[in-house]
Amino acid sequence: MAKRITQETFDAVVKENIEEFGMEGQEAVDDVIKQFESQGVNLANIVTTLYLQKESGDNTSHRILESINKIAKIVDGGDYIDEELTESIKIFREECDIDLAHRVLAAANNAFPVLFSLCERFVDDESSLKEVLEALLCLCNGQPDLITLEAIIFMINHLENDSTDVTYLMIKITGVTSIMHEMNRQRYVANGLIEKLLSVLKKENVDCKIVKEACKSLKTLTLDDDIRAPFGKAHEHAKLMVELGAIEAMLDTLKNPLYQDEITLIEVCSMLSKLAVRNEFCQQIVNLGGLKFVLKILAEHLECQEIVKQVFAVLKAIAGNDDVKIAIVNSGGTGFILNAMSKHIKQSQVCALGCGAIGAIVLRNPNHCKVVMDSDGPTVILKAMTLHPNSKAVQTNACMAIRNLIARTKQYCEPILQIGAEELIQQASKQCPDEAKAALRDLGCKVELIERWKGEKNGVVN
Repeated sequence: MAKRITQETFDAVVKENIEEFGMEGQEAVDDVIKQFESQGVNLANIVTTLYLQKESGDNTSHRILESINKIAKIVDGGDYIDEELTESIKIFREECDIDLAHRVLAAANNAFPVLFSLCERFVDDESSLKEVLEALLCLCNGQPDLITLEAIIFMINHLENDSTDVTYLMIKITGVTSIMHEMNRQRYVANGLIEKLLSVLKKENVDCKIVKEACKSLKTLTLDDDIRAPFGKAHEHAKLMVELGAIEAMLDTLKNPLYQDEITLIEVCSMLSKLAVRNEFCQQIVNLGGLKFVLKILAEHLECQEIVKQVFAVLKAIAGNDDVKIAIVNSGGTGFILNAMSKHIKQSQVCALGCGAIGAIVLRNPNHCKVVMDSDGPTVILKAMTLHPNSKAVQTNACMAIRNLIARTKQYCEPILQIGAEELIQQASKQCPDEAKAALRDLGCKVELIERWKGEKNGVVN
């Protein structure tokens, strides 16, 4: 494991190089970086940019610390000049935007409590609150641990207000502090964030940027990306969203003429795919017209790769329901998918999601397999494998799509083998051995199946 040092240690050695060895500022910094890296020290969270105090002082100083100190004095003193506070916050944001190391340094010097105290002070001052929230957002980027329960409750309670900018920033903060942080997600949900965000989405004439950010924030609550948490509640959160009317909210947004720009459609479709976590939810999306709308969006925005990807994700998700698979095929969904894949065949993510959707639609349904075969689906799938040999996602999903196509319809094995499937799947076995072997086995090809455990040597212990 790499060694770590504190910012104070780094700055002290820089100061020593300048004062004891007469080095110039940048020369001193470069020398210290070289020293620590040769010792195996990880400097990822260390600010290595040199700032010296203008007055003769004992230590090196950093602009971000100077800005925090000025803001803290304003907080403690009560009286302040608007321009002075604005300038300090501006400098703070500029420094935070440089890299994570600057944000870590700021956090270690009480930046969060200082800024949050200003949020509470300026809760009724739209202009000043906006400035502080922008700074708080910069600080929390990559540092979700910083936000406190008190701040979480504050954000939720003041989410709905007359200012579009303030609402947008508060929603964005909830999203940033939910990424890779299961405890924060659970705190947000427990204090009513889902209800608040859905309430915002259901209002009339909501600004597009708020719709997009609300969808992003809701989506973060369905993540399971915190390695520190043994068990997450992504499924429970998605279920709660549906119970509170999230599917209706997403579909109403898709229908609304105000929200037909591509970026908004991408976020809404992405969120919709996260809600299809149960059989009945998949059916509910179709019953409310969701299938019709996403296929319409796909047809109208075929040139947009991101929209194609998100519609594929929705189709794959809702195809977990056998009745929905039938509805997709009856609506011409397989043709839409194969056409879009062919259009964007050079894009690996489109191909991976397209193969995944086809694989889900044909699973356990011979009639659907026939539709895909008649549409020359295997040719498109194998072409994707040919163009993206290094994409594990493409190779895995393609192998599963081929396997699902012939698992119950052996009459299709020979046509698929004749267009070169075996060689491509053999090559794919390096990246996805299990999926490739399953496809080769069902195609009737020779495959080496390893018996991993024979029950020998160690007996069963009661």
